[in-house]
Amino acid sequence: MRLQSALDTTPEKAAARLRPYTPVCVLACRQSGVPLADALAERLGLPGNSVASSPARHDRYRAGEALRRAGVRGAAQFAGDDSAALADWAARRGSRPVTVGPVCLADRGVTVCQGPDEVREAADRILSARPRPGGPPSPRALVREFLDGDAYTVDTVSCAGRRYVAAVRRRLTARRDGRVVHDRSLLVSRTLAPAPALIAYAHEVLDALGVVHGPARTTVVTTPAGPVLLKNSALLGDDVLPGYDDVCLGANPADLTALACTAPDDFLSRWAGLGYDKLCEAEVIVIGDRGRSPAGPGGAAVIGAIEALPSVYCFTPGPAPAGHGPGRPPFGRVHALNGSARQLERDRLHIHGLTSPAALAAPTPTPRDEAVCAC
Repeated sequence: MRLQSALDTTPEKAAARLRPYTPVCVLACRQSGVPLADALAERLGLPGNSVASSPARHDRYRAGEALRRAGVRGAAQFAGDDSAALADWAARRGSRPVTVGPVCLADRGVTVCQGPDEVREAADRILSARPRPGGPPSPRALVREFLDGDAYTVDTVSCAGRRYVAAVRRRLTARRDGRVVHDRSLLVSRTLAPAPALIAYAHEVLDALGVVHGPARTTVVTTPAGPVLLKNSALLGDDVLPGYDDVCLGANPADLTALACTAPDDFLSRWAGLGYDKLCEAEVIVIGDRGRSPAGPGGAAVIGAIEALPSVYCFTPGPAPAGHGPGRPPFGRVHALNGSARQLERDRLHIHGLTSPAALAAPTPTPRDEAVCAC
């Protein structure tokens, strides 16, 4: 049984509906489902994360306060429902830029602001937005110091407070219209700097936020003082792909999550305390967030050309943006891997060329350059 959200049910009613099926676990597939998943697991007597600490796992501000109470490094921040107060905090802080975004992790849209006027404008947009269904009735905005450094994600799977480190990836972003958008993720070695420090910090964050069971993705930024939390999501990353991850990492977080839920003793004896191995060069490329239009009659041909590249393991199209015609536009994620970093980079540049506006108008398929390297 799939529960869409908490809109049409309460945890008590949902638990009553689910109980006859004897469920073995409750997992959130979206950030907005994390509170309901926590509440259901508790009511059904299943392994999960405490409802008491649930707010810190879906509220950016409360997550930062939880880190502060635990003595874990975090970003300077201020939250509220008054744009003037938020702008005043930024002005008194002095250092620029700052970021302004919604408090709730399920809501997107972070803006980089250079001064109090921009902070007030960005905060007003957030505070005046129509409340999201199932979200908080009174939105709040969060202003936070700008974390100027490289961003990484640390994927983990927990069972009874013990963890397996499933992947560490460098998260590359681009700025567009003041917004920070995800561009691609590059797999890094677990044993080479900065991964060990990132992993150690991620464990501290997960402990402070009460993540003792299930998957989590911890996004951190490297700073001169050390890693600092950007956000934590208590769910599988949106680019997890089991077969691909098995080839790149030797295991995949989806199967390990299932194992932690259905055979915890097996997980604890075989996987807890260990981590992945980087078995080849790998990256996940996001198409569509680069500001390039995926419209055009040649969309299917472009996808075919992308899929033919030596390093492309899988192309997963996403939904076409509103207003675009029928067809299969090149919009989504590309999972790429290769034994050669040079070939991986070459294919990435081909993909960016294929998805440029000029190429989309008259795409030309790119032939294979080399045989796929065994990984």
